[in-house]
Amino acid sequence: MAVQVQHRRGTAAAHATFIGAPGEYTWEEDTKRVVGHDGATAGGIKMARLDEVTSEVLRAVGNANFSFQSTDRLVVPNAAFTAARTGTLPLASSVAPGRTISFIDNFPAISGANVLNIARSGADTINGATALSFAVPRGRLDMVSDGVSKWSATFHLADGDRGDITVSAGGSMLTIDDDVVTNGKLANMAAATMKGRALGAGVGDPVDLTPAQVRAIVGQGWTTIFDQTVIGAAVYGFIVPLGSYSLYRFRLFVAPNPAMDSFQAIWRSSRDGGGTYDSGGSDYNSSYQAQVGAAVSGEDFVAGSFGLLSTTIAAAAARNAIIEGLFERGANGVSFPRMGAISYQHTGTAAAIAMLNSERASGPAATNLLLATTVAAAFAAGSSLIVEAR
Repeated sequence: MAVQVQHRRGTAAAHATFIGAPGEYTWEEDTKRVVGHDGATAGGIKMARLDEVTSEVLRAVGNANFSFQSTDRLVVPNAAFTAARTGTLPLASSVAPGRTISFIDNFPAISGANVLNIARSGADTINGATALSFAVPRGRLDMVSDGVSKWSATFHLADGDRGDITVSAGGSMLTIDDDVVTNGKLANMAAATMKGRALGAGVGDPVDLTPAQVRAIVGQGWTTIFDQTVIGAAVYGFIVPLGSYSLYRFRLFVAPNPAMDSFQAIWRSSRDGGGTYDSGGSDYNSSYQAQVGAAVSGEDFVAGSFGLLSTTIAAAAARNAIIEGLFERGANGVSFPRMGAISYQHTGTAAAIAMLNSERASGPAATNLLLATTVAAAFAAGSSLIVEAR
């Protein structure tokens, strides 16, 4: 060229305080940038370079591995991936600081295991790591360079159903689809538990229910209504208010009582709130069977047999008993007590088993039970009674 024109020039530091004439252009030597001036702005007005505004607004890639370019702004696929593909970033130092390269899976190319793996160049890092994987169909990945050696990547989800979740509100709301959460995604549970809400717990999150809580929900649970242990002096018996339940079970432990040779543990019922209790034989039809050693005796269901609903216990030193029983309040006030001594020592040293079934005639419903003895103060310290109902 016959004419060569040179403009004033200097480094970015030199430009920082320089105010050029209106319409003047200078050259920033270290950043390779044209700077325009208006006669007032210190440092002038810097012009963007071509690599900062990109020559490709949108670039398409196919079903193959590819490399992002330093001039890329938006990269989109034009075919579905048939395998996992890799997109390699340029060196962060080759891209202006703050510059973003975006990959938008609008096709979509990504599905299942056919993901896009983002690889680095050189020793760059991507979110502090050496690589990352983009596995969201129809999503967007923005990768921002620091101009030196780091890329910061951010995932964005487009609205729509993404398989197991639905994205809405511009990607800000994620909703789990119906019927997609598998058992493997739930929290681990302890053995012999079930998910649910305990009876009476009100509305709330599911919890791990125990077998007792499950039985309570389905109407098969037992509730402890009486639990008492004799402390101190021996007592005559235990009085148990029945409440509104229909079936009761009890477990009586009779501690050894050296002061007693033998006595009867009796079970009687009251229909007037504990004011009076049945008198025995005339109130019951009973059957029983007892075994002492090899001898077995018993009677069929007859009126008045056995007197009181009772089990005879030898209470000499070092002898004790465990007695269990059931009591059912049937229709029209009919009661069905059942008592069995499942482990006790009879007179002498022979073990004995005794079972007793009784029926009390119809009338008002029973209100109280009396588990007592035929003699005073026979239940020694340590004797206990637990009654459960349902």
